[in-house]
Amino acid sequence: MLDNVFKRYANNVFLLTCLKIPITLKIAHIINPFNGSAQHISMQDITFESLKRAKEYATNCEVELVSTHYAEDETVVPSYITKKVVLIKSVLDYNKKLSKRLLPTLKDILTNSIAATDADYIVFTNIDIGVQQNFYQTVKEIIDQGHDAFVINRRRISEQYQSTAQLNQIYANAGELHNGYDCFVFKKELFSQFQLGNVCIGIPHVGNTLFFNLMCFAKSFRLCANKHLTFHIGYDLVRPWGSQEFLNHNKTEYKKVIAALKQHLTIKNVPGSGLPFFKRHLKWLMNPTIHYPTIAALDFKSSNAERYKQSGKKPKGYYEWMQKKVKLD
Repeated sequence: MLDNVFKRYANNVFLLTCLKIPITLKIAHIINPFNGSAQHISMQDITFESLKRAKEYATNCEVELVSTHYAEDETVVPSYITKKVVLIKSVLDYNKKLSKRLLPTLKDILTNSIAATDADYIVFTNIDIGVQQNFYQTVKEIIDQGHDAFVINRRRISEQYQSTAQLNQIYANAGELHNGYDCFVFKKELFSQFQLGNVCIGIPHVGNTLFFNLMCFAKSFRLCANKHLTFHIGYDLVRPWGSQEFLNHNKTEYKKVIAALKQHLTIKNVPGSGLPFFKRHLKWLMNPTIHYPTIAALDFKSSNAERYKQSGKKPKGYYEWMQKKVKLD
């Protein structure tokens, strides 16, 4: 019986190939909305609308929007988010010393959401991250280049944008660079290998935890640091994210994850490893998103290994320098 099923599947794939009918790639985009302040709701509405437009714009893939939230937060989820996953546990269930804030763990969000979708690839973004209209189209193209996991750095834009009516202006704003990690894309089958500990959403180190997992388990990892694909309203780089008890919890969990992942790291998936020795170590040491002791140790024992392929060099010279100096806006 299984032989017959396999033959039918093989015949269907062969027929689609002969007729040049593309086999559609399905992407599930997971978000974690919640009912907050009026300012937060406004920002969240912009995120929702950007996802809706990007989904409608995508013609080269199928997109499923997945909201994972607590039951009391479902009122903020718009009707066009058709896949809704209700969370039961929070970080308080994993650390009895914590109190007050009902924050979900990254592991629970991804485990429950991924179990509810048949998508080929997963996108996970923070709820304060909006996307450009061509986001899913571009994600599909990057996947087609052979990357099974990648991270997209956001662009920071002005807080003057507070309404979905301004979304076209938001698209047009190039924004400023941000080195933090808040948009992740990975092949669904990689998730079974992830080691996420009990880091919780909304507190530092959650992005770094997922970033290191993607570096460890992807066959071809990419950091897209200069793409104009996602945006965050507000120029802030550092601000208070939670009480000291929650910060300590995530830091402890993050260290456990890094210790467990060391054996899986390969230098070819580490951004910057293809740079000259002193330049890469300076970048790693100065970058707060990199766990320098782990990456430095890996670098020293990987002298002859394949390394990360760097992006093309940016133009330099007097005119490029002058462009930055005379820039008015």
